[in-house]
Order: sequence, then structure tokens, then C-alpha cells
Amino acid sequence: MSLFPNYAILNKSKLERMGQMDIKFDKVSDIPLYKQLADGIIKAIQSGELPINSMIPSERTLMETYDISRSTVRQAFDRLTKLGYLRKEHGRGSFIEMPCIEHQLGSFVDFKKEMNMLGKEAETKVLFFRIILCYPWLAPILRLTAKDYVFKFVRLHLADGEPLLLETTYLPYSRFEGLIRQDLERDSLHEIISTWYRTPITRSVESFEIYHLTPNEAEQLQCCPEDPAICKKRISFFGDIVVEHTVSITPNNRLIFRTVMEK
Repeated sequence: MSLFPNYAILNKSKLERMGQMDIKFDKVSDIPLYKQLADGIIKAIQSGELPINSMIPSERTLMETYDISRSTVRQAFDRLTKLGYLRKEHGRGSFIEMPCIEHQLGSFVDFKKEMNMLGKEAETKVLFFRIILCYPWLAPILRLTAKDYVFKFVRLHLADGEPLLLETTYLPYSRFEGLIRQDLERDSLHEIISTWYRTPITRSVESFEIYHLTPNEAEQLQCCPEDPAICKKRISFFGDIVVEHTVSITPNNRLIFRTVMEK
């Protein structure tokens, strides 16, 4: 006897064909069935059960599996499309997407605060941290010499568990001596630079370019090396002093960059 008599759950064979998408319906709930279906699919996308760019199960498959009407499925698909989880390709079908997150250009708000304002849970992983001799190409950017030392660290930023940004940052060692890996795992870079080292960033210069991911970068960002990506390069200043150089990489379907121009 089922512990949930008001629920319909898909059978095992169809569950396997649909990527283990286990969706339950409460048919006596005030929540419309189409919304329950859409929410179940969103959970499957966010958990990785339905991979990005995979084809969503057909209307007929969902109708037969869950014993629901075509109208319910179409309303769910419409909702998923409006929320950015579904894209329709003429003659091919509908494919899974992950909604883009809007990022405000020219903002000094750190990643965690920005994601929290969007209602998302932010996480940052420090993948690499080392003190190195300044690269010859980097020296003029940071206004150093090739004999100077710099901090180099790589961080992966995630929102609700999804990788959004892979960032490589360079800081002059002489200005930020004493910085350790645990500092970056606990606090934002902006907070560390501005508060701990009393070097508030007064302006930044950013540039953008189309970028081809390396296999390692694609693995970290959980996408294909062939996927188009955007590379953002930033140089930040405290007055006329260069305090950091960061190279950020993101797949082009993860973030929308927005700026406001006023006259």
C-alpha cells in the first residue's frame, strides 16, 4: 500500500528512460498540476538529473507517464520557457536550459552579496593559491617588474550549486603580504582588499572578448569545450595604484551582463 495515496509517480522503465526524473503529484493540492510538473522538472535540472542541452521528454511521454492532460504539459512547458529553463528549436524539439543570471557591470558588489540579492545561494571554491614571480606579460599591467612576486589564485563561483564564473586573480605581493588561502575561502576579495588592507577600489577597467574554453576550464564549469564563452578582464585601482588584475570566464548562457548609461 502506498504511503502517498494522492500521488502519481512514474513507473520504473520510463523513469530510467527519462534520466531518473522522479516527480510526484499531489492531485488534491491547491497548486495547479502544470506548476507541480514545472517545479519537478526544475528540480531535476538543478540536481543534474536532466542535463543542460538535453531534449526534454515529449508531451506524449509525460502525459502517459503521469496520467495528465496535454493542456497540463503545455502549460508547464510554457512556464519553463518563460522562466528560462526551456528553449524551443524549430523542427527539433525542446531542450533544457539554465536561466541566465544578470550581472551589473561597473558594480563593486561582491559575488556573494550579488547572488543573495537575487535570492540565490552563493559558494566560492579556491582551486589554486600560490605566490609566484610576476609573469613578463603581467608586469606592465600591475606596474611591477618580472622580479617582483605576486599572489595568483583561481576561484570557482557557484550559484545554487551551478558553476558561473572561473576567475584567476593576480595581486601584488608587497601590498597584500600575509594573505592566505583560508582568507579567500571565508571572505570576499573586495572585503579583503578594501577593509583588511585599507585599499578601497576607486575604479575598474573591464574588457570583454569571445573565448574558447580549455578542456580543464570546461570541466570546472561543467560544460563542453565547444560551448561559446565570454572572457572578462578587469584591472582595479586605488587612486592611480593598480591593486588587482582578474580574468573571469563564464559560459555565454550563464550570465547576462547589464550596464546603465545616463546622460
